[in-house]
Amino acid sequence: YKKSMYNAHTRVSEKCVGCYPAVEQGYQPMCVQNCIGKIRVMGFVNPPWTTREDNPMDYLIHHKELALPYYPQLGLEPNIYYIPPIHADREYLHQMFGPKVDVAIENYKKLDRDPVAQGLMVLIGSTDRIIHRFEVKNEIAFAFDEKGDEITRVPVTEPMIERKAFDTQ
Repeated sequence: YKKSMYNAHTRVSEKCVGCYPAVEQGYQPMCVQNCIGKIRVMGFVNPPWTTREDNPMDYLIHHKELALPYYPQLGLEPNIYYIPPIHADREYLHQMFGPKVDVAIENYKKLDRDPVAQGLMVLIGSTDRIIHRFEVKNEIAFAFDEKGDEITRVPVTEPMIERKAFDTQ
């Protein structure tokens, strides 16, 4: 975003367009797909008066109040939201995210008691497609595309398998 990148094929410096051609096809931008930590997600946010609880972005931003914009006091209505880090200095977080940061952090700390929010969090990074709708039932999180077709499904919690130690010596 506003950062030039050299395209070796065209031999020209170009700016990031957010992988717009891929987004038009229903795919996440490459920076989201290749994020090692699986902490990036791309989706579409509805206005507060038309939110849907099954829309991942609406759920994180409006329903769970986990994701916040940077510098909301400026009133810029950004389209990039962040889940604030829970271990950073609170004064700094208030400066960056505004007065709702305390609520966002408390809501994040309660995720272990919320299977729907846990399901959404494990869906993030599990597909290269844009998730338009999600649902969690029977400990399985399902992601759906714009047409309503299932993209992927993942367990909310992975089973823990402990094996006996084995040593040939």
